Amino acid sequence: MSNSKYHSYPEEHAPFVRHDRYGVMGLEKQGILERVRLSVAYCTVLPLRLFTSIALVALFYLVCLAFPKNEQVNRTALRITARTILLIIGFGSIEVDRGGEGVPSAGVVCNHVGWTDILILSSIFGPSFVARSATKDTPLIGRVSMAMNCLFVEREKQTDGSREGIATQLKERMKSTYDQKSRPVVIFAEGTTTNGNYLLPFKSGAFLACLPLTLVIVKYTTSTGGVSPAWESISGLRHLCLMLCERRHKASVKVLSISPKPGESPKEYCQRARQTMLETANLSSSKSTFSDKQQYHKRLRQEHDKFE
Repeated sequence: MSNSKYHSYPEEHAPFVRHDRYGVMGLEKQGILERVRLSVAYCTVLPLRLFTSIALVALFYLVCLAFPKNEQVNRTALRITARTILLIIGFGSIEVDRGGEGVPSAGVVCNHVGWTDILILSSIFGPSFVARSATKDTPLIGRVSMAMNCLFVEREKQTDGSREGIATQLKERMKSTYDQKSRPVVIFAEGTTTNGNYLLPFKSGAFLACLPLTLVIVKYTTSTGGVSPAWESISGLRHLCLMLCERRHKASVKVLSISPKPGESPKEYCQRARQTMLETANLSSSKSTFSDKQQYHKRLRQEHDKFE
């Protein structure tokens, strides 16, 4: 199926449009050579990478069970596990620039492109994450996320009161992290993923504590004819399969530090952090929201009944 009819879209949908050879929803029709390559990879490389990665995650969980109260061991094991999985799935080259890293921080604020962001951040910081409550019920991943001391929130049924509760939870966690110099929590302040070329408006939760933060920009280089690591407008299963079938992936990471200025409000601090990331990473600023993303996905569902 040609995706030419999807090339025209409103500006607010631009951050969610895929840009790789597999097209919108990963369903662009491929030539015979690519179909053969994928067929062979599905039977060889994909299962090898998948089951090896699952085994490593299970091993990490066993380490967490063996040392339930030793955060240093837990974080070291997480870094090693994440970096090994990245190597296995093709991320042999990850350029990390920590030149802007400074004072200890209360948390890590990062742009969000795809599921590999989590592996990359885990390999660098050994952090915990803000995750959906439903994550706890996911086989193996749920157990691992609890072992990582992730902060679970109910995103699907939020009210004004629950949002305030989540903000309070995050604020207290970040204060504790800063005071105890313990495991940082990663916050994807955009609240959703993009195609990697844009930065959406930030939610201010990460900035309410008004403490020093680590800013991280993750960018991916998609080889000619390769799949984009952006988990955007494509089913999770389809994206996982294409990623595991790709021979090589490249990523770069820029690490910065930022601290609140005297008298600066959380909102001002939030806006300054976002502007710093925009200028450093040469990303395009967008006013699009998760609601715009939902509208774009709705349009895709209407135009193609195979979208998941």
